[in-house]
Amino acid sequence: MLGKYALSKIEECFTQAGKKDYLDYSKKIIKPLINEGSEVYVLALELETHQMVNAGMYKEAVNNLQTILKKYNLNTYIEKNTLFRLGAFYSQFFGDKVTADKYFEELKRKYPQDDLVNHIEIIKNLGMVANDSLHDSEMILFSEEQIAETKKEITKYAVTNYPNPFNPSTTISYSLPQAGHVVLKVYDVLGREVAELANGFKEKGKHIVTFNASSLASGFYVYTIKVNDFFASKKMLLTK
Repeated sequence: MLGKYALSKIEECFTQAGKKDYLDYSKKIIKPLINEGSEVYVLALELETHQMVNAGMYKEAVNNLQTILKKYNLNTYIEKNTLFRLGAFYSQFFGDKVTADKYFEELKRKYPQDDLVNHIEIIKNLGMVANDSLHDSEMILFSEEQIAETKKEITKYAVTNYPNPFNPSTTISYSLPQAGHVVLKVYDVLGREVAELANGFKEKGKHIVTFNASSLASGFYVYTIKVNDFFASKKMLLTK
């Protein structure tokens, strides 16, 4: 039977290899091996949500999170984290403050002393991921199928990550209108470098890299990207 670590590594390998069939693989191969009433099954749904967002399947991703909350709410950890992620998702990806606040308020009502409550204002201040501006660059998420088609159409630098908040890994996606030397690093709130995710020449187009923070403490982190004359930084939140 698959465990949480093995399942996370499988999804990470699919992402890093740029494979497009993880959702189909999860449905046909992974899920039949997992007890539907287990926490591992919930993780399988969460990893599918990750892949759905990478493919631009936002409604399907929300449906997955809502399914977890309604049908697989096995313990307080799953409930509070799913409430938080739904609130963050509606806030960051849909700009739907009313729906986001509904989930945030339920989280505060049920778990008023939980650390996640203290992170709600941080998420609200991040604004919409899809519309945030970085040096006049649009925040864009592409499906893998679109990469080849849109490669020649990319005219602006763009960078984003999902999920955010995340535990323990998140995928950082960036788009380059021209080739160049890319330096992508992650820092903690004290300005200490905790990871170097890229430092080398990259071709024009869409690129993705996975940041695994399993060895780091919960909290706020900042990732920066520098390529040619472009520089940007973004916030992300690790919640364990």
